[in-house]
Amino acid sequence: MIIFSSLLKGLARITLRHPVVVLLLGLLITTFSVLAAKKIEIRSSFSDLLPDDHPAVIQAKELDRIVGGASFIVVATESKNAEAADRFLGDLRQAVSRHKGIRYIDDEPPHQFIKKNGLLYLTAEELVQLKDKIQRQISQEKLKKTNLFIDLEENSTDLSGEFTKLREEYQSYLGGTHRYQNKEGTLFVSLIKPDWRATEVSKTEPFVSDLNRIIADLNPQKYDPGLSVRLTGPYIKALTQRTILERDATLLSFISLLGAILYLIFHFRGLRPVFLISLPLIVSLSWTLGVAYWIFHSLNLFSASACAIVLGLAADYGIHIFSEWKRHRQEGRSVEEALSEAVEHLGRPFAAASFTTSAAFLALSLSRFKAFFELGIIAGISIILCVVAFVFLFPPLVLLTEKWFPSKSGFLKTERRSSFSAQWVFSKYTFIASSLLLLLPLIMIPQIRFDYDLNKILGEQETKNLDQQVDTIFNRTVNPEVVLTTVPEDAPRLASSLREVQKKQRASSIGTTFKTVLSLQDFVPEDQEEKIKIAREIRSLFTPAILQRLGPEERGAYEDFKIMLRPEKIRLDSLPVQITQKFSDREGGLGRMVFIFPNFSIQESEKLMRFVEEVREAECPDCSGPFHASGESTLFYEIVKMLSREGKYVIGFALLTILGALLINFRTISSTLTAFIPLGVGLLATLGWMGVLGIPFNIINLAALPIILGTADDYTIHFYERVRSEPHLKLGEVYTKSFQPIVGSALTTLIGFGSLIFANMGGVRSFGTLCCLGISCCAITTLFWFPSLLDILQKRKKSYLRLRERELATQETVSESANG
Repeated sequence: MIIFSSLLKGLARITLRHPVVVLLLGLLITTFSVLAAKKIEIRSSFSDLLPDDHPAVIQAKELDRIVGGASFIVVATESKNAEAADRFLGDLRQAVSRHKGIRYIDDEPPHQFIKKNGLLYLTAEELVQLKDKIQRQISQEKLKKTNLFIDLEENSTDLSGEFTKLREEYQSYLGGTHRYQNKEGTLFVSLIKPDWRATEVSKTEPFVSDLNRIIADLNPQKYDPGLSVRLTGPYIKALTQRTILERDATLLSFISLLGAILYLIFHFRGLRPVFLISLPLIVSLSWTLGVAYWIFHSLNLFSASACAIVLGLAADYGIHIFSEWKRHRQEGRSVEEALSEAVEHLGRPFAAASFTTSAAFLALSLSRFKAFFELGIIAGISIILCVVAFVFLFPPLVLLTEKWFPSKSGFLKTERRSSFSAQWVFSKYTFIASSLLLLLPLIMIPQIRFDYDLNKILGEQETKNLDQQVDTIFNRTVNPEVVLTTVPEDAPRLASSLREVQKKQRASSIGTTFKTVLSLQDFVPEDQEEKIKIAREIRSLFTPAILQRLGPEERGAYEDFKIMLRPEKIRLDSLPVQITQKFSDREGGLGRMVFIFPNFSIQESEKLMRFVEEVREAECPDCSGPFHASGESTLFYEIVKMLSREGKYVIGFALLTILGALLINFRTISSTLTAFIPLGVGLLATLGWMGVLGIPFNIINLAALPIILGTADDYTIHFYERVRSEPHLKLGEVYTKSFQPIVGSALTTLIGFGSLIFANMGGVRSFGTLCCLGISCCAITTLFWFPSLLDILQKRKKSYLRLRERELATQETVSESANG
């Protein structure tokens, strides 16, 4: 800190000698930074939050390289006119199929294949039961004809009604629809499979633009005035997520800057301070973005909010340097002398404040979780750059501004001292009330939980309800977890192992998280010859005499059902393309993938973790090589596990760094621990109020704890340093001097973190909320609980000293009497 303080003073002297050159140099650096900042990309994928060498990331990239991802761009068409929707989807398919980079379009289920071979996908036992059921019904019909049948079953039906039941039971095979559609026939789905990954937003964006243009050119209302088209799926969500992040980064920075400017106007009651403080503040942010580009070339869903955070924190430096310069001017110094003395006086405080705050952010860089790592690096460097910007640019700006537009004479008048009285703070009632406010909520700390809900962490997607409707059409999600095997022969073996896990978990008290496990081999039914034989036997039951007894409706049901009674043996090479293309990879391979479909919604966060653990429970000793699961669930699981391992180290490092900074500043262990007490109480109070307010932890707002430690320690340092350095002053006088700077510092910090509450990203909002709660608790602790505690301790110490003096005086009197 001493070296950094000396550097700041030397830098200030240079800027005062060459103000124009310094400003031109600052403009040049800012120009390069802005040009670099324009190239920054926003990454919104969970795979971007884990280290590149993490096994889950390597597996995800390998899957993407081989398969190109397992998800689709989903085109959802809504219309009450099925024929109009069919014509539109046909024209859309023709137009989109000509686009480069599209592997295939799946908008027609293999209905003819299923209609003909559907019975082969039943078990042999189910087919025997079907045969027995039909045979029994036919026998009953024959007995009725001879008048020997006695109906002993209340709900028995005739053969005609039984065929109607059969058609309803096998409607999924006999429906005959050649579109993916809901039961009402009002929602139709087309699945577009790109050749790139969903995370490659740079490729998705131009395609979606072309797709929207194609849809507009087709003019959906031409087919049906009520026809509407919407896009969804992981590709669209990734694109929307990036748009949300870009909008949030801009909006939050604007709100933070506006809030800082409004506070500066309120604080200084003039526009000159706003200009002189805001300009270095904005310039330092451009430098930060330039550094971010040079280091990372991109921002993730958390580090994108760094600018908004730093704006609130760094404004405090501008307030201090302007106030100090103004104070020296009011004491009669020249502009140059006032600037030199301001930087000289603030060099060490600036170094100490920036060191502790920067260290708190840099503590996050110990985590391999990129959301923390990148935010820690960017914000930590940004704090230093803000201090440098103010020392580098503020003096020449003031020199030239005062030269060209001198301040009015009223500016140099000494400000009237505040009449604020702090005596009520030093009361046992204040101590009791603040203790109850801060410490009573601690009983609610056990109520804090960890929220795994991805929808609350990410930005709100407008297609949430549409996604549920699409999944209903397929009776499962269109974005399953994917397991990639070494060779195609391993896929059915692994699928069998996963089903064993599913069976085991289903028998347990918690149940299974699997709905379906599918490999390509599962579409080739077992025991086909036996099933074909049973189907042939069922067909032979329908003699001409039996068919004559059927009415027109029942005969139509039989004609539909009859198609299923002539199945053909299914082989891998006879499967329809709608099935095989989902199991094909970009390298021409077929069948290496196993799809695992969950039986829960992504909102059921506790099941999300169990799902990944259930997948990893599977063992495949017969497989010839390893297998790897990849998907959003796996990546999120790894993030949570990583944070559970690294979180304590990050917080511990931040704590040790702050204690070290306090020890360097106060030089004694007793003073260091005394200064840390309000910070510790404030942090505990934050946890307590989290329990009271029902604020959970998540993978993003965990970073708030070290940040609160690093930003709120300034309040205690400012107050307790004055107590120690000015022992001749009463505690109330010290408090009066410290109150406004602490409040101002807390407010500017709250402006920065408070702007995050306007984010669309739920994780960023929760981080901002928790930081605001922590800053408020620490400020209340420093302004009310800690001073009253010091007052109580000082009074007790004085009482003890007076009592000790009386005892010594009494002893001296007794000694003198004895001697006399």
